[in-house]
Amino acid sequence: FDSSLTAFQKHDKIQYCAIPLAEIASKHSKVSLVKNTVAIGAAMASIGMPFDVVGDVIRDTFGGKGDVAEQNVSAAREGYEYFNQHFKKLDKKPKFNSNKKYLLGGGEAIGLGAVNGGLKMYIGYPMTPASSALHYISSHAKDFNLFVKVPEDEISAINMAIGANYAGLRAMTGSSGGGFSLMVEALGMAGMLEIPLVVYEAQRSGPSTGLPTKTEQGDLNLVLGASQGDFPRIVLAPRNVYDTFLLTREAMNLAEK
Repeated sequence: FDSSLTAFQKHDKIQYCAIPLAEIASKHSKVSLVKNTVAIGAAMASIGMPFDVVGDVIRDTFGGKGDVAEQNVSAAREGYEYFNQHFKKLDKKPKFNSNKKYLLGGGEAIGLGAVNGGLKMYIGYPMTPASSALHYISSHAKDFNLFVKVPEDEISAINMAIGANYAGLRAMTGSSGGGFSLMVEALGMAGMLEIPLVVYEAQRSGPSTGLPTKTEQGDLNLVLGASQGDFPRIVLAPRNVYDTFLLTREAMNLAEK
C-alpha cells in the first residue's frame, strides 16, 4: 500500500508493505496514475516474477506509445526494486514455465473468432459491454489487416456493415440491447436483400439503459424475433469464452450460406 495512507485497520497474519507509490511515480511521470504501475512492479516482485516479463507486458499494453510505455516500465522497475530491498517475497511462490497461454475475455474471443472467420471490417458505436470487442479489434487492426470504423450511431454502424457485405467484404457490427434495438429495421433490410450480416449483441442487465457494466441473458427473445416479417435468423449463444471464439468464427461462415 502507499505509505502516505495510514487510516485503515490492520489485521494479524497479513504482511503489510508500505511503499511510497506516489513519490516513486512522480520521478517518472507527471501522471499520478503511474503509481498503479509502481504497485504492479512491487506486486510482481513479491511473487518472484522476472522483471523482463513485467516490462514486456507493460510495453505491449501501451502499444505504440513509446515514451509513455518506457516511463511506466521504469516506474514499475523502481517499485520492483524497492520491494526486493525492503521486504521478503512470499513463502509460497507460483511456479512459472515458458509455456505461453492465452488469457481471454469475451470481447477478445469475439474479435479473434471473427478474424479467424475472415473478418475484414468491423463497424461499431461504443456501448458496453460490447465495447470490449470494438476496443480489442481496433487496437489490433494492423496486426489483423482489417479496417475498423466508429460511426456516429448504431444505425449507421449496421448500415455500413450491410454495405460492406454487399460489396463482398466480410464485415460485422456489435452493440448492446439498446443499440441493437436501433438496428432492428436495418436488420430486416438485410433479410429482404439477402445480404450476409453478423451482429454481436452483448447483453447488459435490464431494459432501456439498464446496467452498463453488468450482463445477463435478457435479450434472447428480442434477437429471435428482431425485425418484422419472416426471414432466416441464426442466433448463436455461447456458453463460455472458448465457445465464444468458435461460434463467432462459425457465424461468419453461416452468414455467407
